[in-house]
Formats: sequence, structure tokens, C-alpha cells
Amino acid sequence: MVEALKLDKTRLDQMLNEIAKSREVEEGLCQKLSARAAKLSKKLGEIRIKISDLNHREKLIKEALIVVAGIPKALEKLRVEIMEKEARSLRTDILVEESLVLKAEVKELKDRVQDQCNHPFVVSFDGYRGSYSYDFENGHYGSRICAICGFTEQSESVDNDIYKALVEGSCRLIRRSCFLDDTAVLGSKSCNVNSVIIWQPTANIVASFQRQLDRFLGNLL
Repeated sequence: MVEALKLDKTRLDQMLNEIAKSREVEEGLCQKLSARAAKLSKKLGEIRIKISDLNHREKLIKEALIVVAGIPKALEKLRVEIMEKEARSLRTDILVEESLVLKAEVKELKDRVQDQCNHPFVVSFDGYRGSYSYDFENGHYGSRICAICGFTEQSESVDNDIYKALVEGSCRLIRRSCFLDDTAVLGSKSCNVNSVIIWQPTANIVASFQRQLDRFLGNLL
């Protein structure tokens, strides 16, 4: 049988006093650390905001570099040749045979442009899953199109904005169609890639993307 402890009031009171003193010390330390932690948390929040701002500014400057770079001269030359041949093929004062030859040449040149293009300026159209009232039958996939060569890609589903080729990159500007608020690139405010005017002076296309970028760059330059 275990012998009962011999309880001593004096010793127990002493132990309570020691606990109270220790708790007072620890609580004081806890308050100091909490105040310090609050200051550090506030400072950390400020630093994160600054980092986010720097990342945003860096992204804008990199996008501005894409605008400044434009497209390679060889690609620009092919685009000009396509537009010239396409315009000539539509004339009514040439033979049908010549028109057919020109159209065949235009198709071949467009294929060459797509092969050489790294798709620096891309217009993106949002997908739509459809409405409940129409049993979601009026939904459509998202799509993207290169404004330089016309290469088009469809999103993986109506619910996401995932693509395999026309993805974000250091040499590519992707803009949602709703943010390109002029008709230089979008001939109409249609919600599909067919509204994008590809074969026009490249300067018009670049300028359209730059106008959207200028609104954000204004405070940096």
C-alpha cells in the first residue's frame, strides 16, 4: 500500500508563490514578445506589399520590352508580302488564273509566318460554361489567337483558362479581348477569334497592345 504524502501548508504556500512569480515573469515576456511580433507582422505585411508592387512593375517593364521589340524584320517582310498579294488577288482587273495563283501563294506564306512566329501578341477570349436556364447548352470554350500570324488555340474546357501553346511567357503579351478597347485589332466587339484583324499593318496591332499597357506604365515612367 502506497504511503500517503505528508502535506505541509507552509511548503504548499511557498510552491504557489513560486508559481505566481514564474507566471508573472513568463506573462511579462509573452507581452513583450507579442508586441514585438505585432510590429514584425506589420513590417512583414509592408514588405510583402512592396515585393508585390516590385513584381508588378517588373512585369509591366518586361511587357513594354516586348512592345519595343516588335516582331523580327523577316517576319514583318512576310506579313507585308501576304497583304500585298492578298489585296492583288481580290482585284477585278486580273485573270482568274492569276487570282488563284496568288491565293495559293498567300496560303503558303501564311503557313511560313505561323512556323516562324513566336506569338508575341495574343488576344484571349473568355470561355463560358453556359446558363442553367439553357441546360448549359449555350456555353463555349475560351480561345486565344496570335494577332501576328493567326494561330488559334482553344482552352481545355469551358471552365478553365488552360492552354498548351499560347501560354504566358517572357516574350509574349496576352490580353483579354475586353481590355483591347479599340477596333484596331478587334474589327467588332465579337466574342470569338474571327473578330481579330490579323492582316493589317503590324504597327497598328502593336499600338493597340501598347495603349492598353500605357495606362499602367504612366506612373512608372
